[in-house]
Formats: sequence, structure tokens, C-alpha cells
Amino acid sequence: MCNLLKSGIGQYWSRRITRNGRTWWVNVQATDASAKYRKTVKMKYYKRDKGNTRSHNSDILRMTMKYLKFHSDADKSFKRTAAHEIGHSFLKAAKGTTYSWTHKGTSTWHGKKTSNTPRYPAYPQEIDLMKYYKGNSVKGYYSRSKAVEIDVNRLIDVAGKTSTGSCG
Repeated sequence: MCNLLKSGIGQYWSRRITRNGRTWWVNVQATDASAKYRKTVKMKYYKRDKGNTRSHNSDILRMTMKYLKFHSDADKSFKRTAAHEIGHSFLKAAKGTTYSWTHKGTSTWHGKKTSNTPRYPAYPQEIDLMKYYKGNSVKGYYSRSKAVEIDVNRLIDVAGKTSTGSCG
């Protein structure tokens, strides 16, 4: 599960960006870090649905990742969820708790969708990894999901101030 977590963070947070008028490829890698910079991640493995199987990262409590083996797309789902959950730490460091916890204004503090929650973008547009959307699963959900360019720029801005994860 640790390798899936690291792979998901890299897959969904690495991208091409424009910064200071230049184009860059940003390669985000989750690595084991010293205790000073470590984000504690608790991981649980579920063979069957047991009710409360949501992953979370409130950035007050530790980050909890739940691998849901009973889903047909368990590996893909775990990787995307890992990238989304660590993204809460990045957003909080860059824009504050409210921005992070409300999924950039697309949910309540408790993760409920609101009237401001948008529909999924039309195919083949990117799906913002950190927003909530209305509707059911859409074509290319995993391949279109990405940390958007502004969020990767914000991650660069706060690098060194945010713990970026450890499985150790």
C-alpha cells in the first residue's frame, strides 16, 4: 500500500506548469523523511465494506488511508485518494484550513456537496483533484484527474513548510 500511496502522489501532483513566464515539468515524489518533516499516515486494508470506509486528512488528526479491496478499481482509487488527501496539507499550508476543508469552496466543512458544487468538466477537460463534483462517475475519471496548475505552483511556494509524507 505504501508504494501505491507514493505512486499516486507522484502521478496526480506531477505536471507541466508555467512559472515566471517559463514552462517547467514538476515531478513530485513522496519519500521517507526525517521525523521532523514526516506526515504520519495510518493505512487500513478492507476486504469488504464495513460502513465507515472513507479516507481523510484533516491535518489536525493524522492522515488515514483506507484501501478498499472490494472495489473493482481498488488500486486506482487508492492512488487518487492518497493524492487528494495529501493535497489537503498542501492547500492548508498555501490558502488556509477553510479553503482545504471545503474542497476549494465546493463542499461544506464536513464534506457535503453544496449548491456551489460544480458538475464534472466535459470530456476531455481536466478534473481538479481537490474539488468535489456533482454527478456520477465520468469518462476518464482517473486519467483526467490532476492537481491543477495553480495548486502545484502553490505547493512549490510552500515547499519546506509542509510535511510531504512518509510511509516509514
